[in-house]
Amino acid sequence: MDYKQRVMNDIESLTSLSDEKLGRGYLTEQHLKNAVASGGPLFLTIAYNDISTDVESTRLIRSSLKSGHDDVLVEGDRLLSGQPLGFMIGQVSTSTKETHKWFNLNGDELPHNLQIINENVGFINNICLSSVIDPNTILVDLISDALRVFHANSCKYACIIIRGDTVVDGLKHELLRNGFEPMQAYENYWSEQSRVRRFSCGVCGSPPCTCDGYLYVKTLY
Repeated sequence: MDYKQRVMNDIESLTSLSDEKLGRGYLTEQHLKNAVASGGPLFLTIAYNDISTDVESTRLIRSSLKSGHDDVLVEGDRLLSGQPLGFMIGQVSTSTKETHKWFNLNGDELPHNLQIINENVGFINNICLSSVIDPNTILVDLISDALRVFHANSCKYACIIIRGDTVVDGLKHELLRNGFEPMQAYENYWSEQSRVRRFSCGVCGSPPCTCDGYLYVKTLY
């Protein structure tokens, strides 16, 4: 089976996982399909059980944005077992305009080094984990894959905005361990988005979302 077809077959499972962990309607099936089919700035990485070894471990497959390691990531579909254990959506921005659009903020609300930038910037849009096995194992793999993609696409910075009471256990610790630094806080960051798109939040419930957003940034070179 083609690995993109494998991903498409699991879109419904990924959407259900997102509804459970991130909030109902926060990510739709169309969001996930766009990440698979984009062929452009978006990529989707999914973790599965790896049954090629007796040791509990995961195997990743990724759609879009080559990193130079895709042959390793997609090799051996027969070794993938069961439902997805977690996933990540990432993105590479190639202009200041795209970077500002991702943040959904005015340029002057950004850290100085991101207000006008001529280098590529990598973004971790979403991370979502199941509770099937140790989530830290999956988290380490997904963040490592994001950084692999960002390095391969010559990104100057890697960025992520997380909720204050993060829905992903261990995320803050893993970001810090990988060299991300807390840069800025944004009050009620998802409030307007939640009203317009009418999604619920995995932390605070029905819209409007009252969670603050916390920006973490890693300088890659």
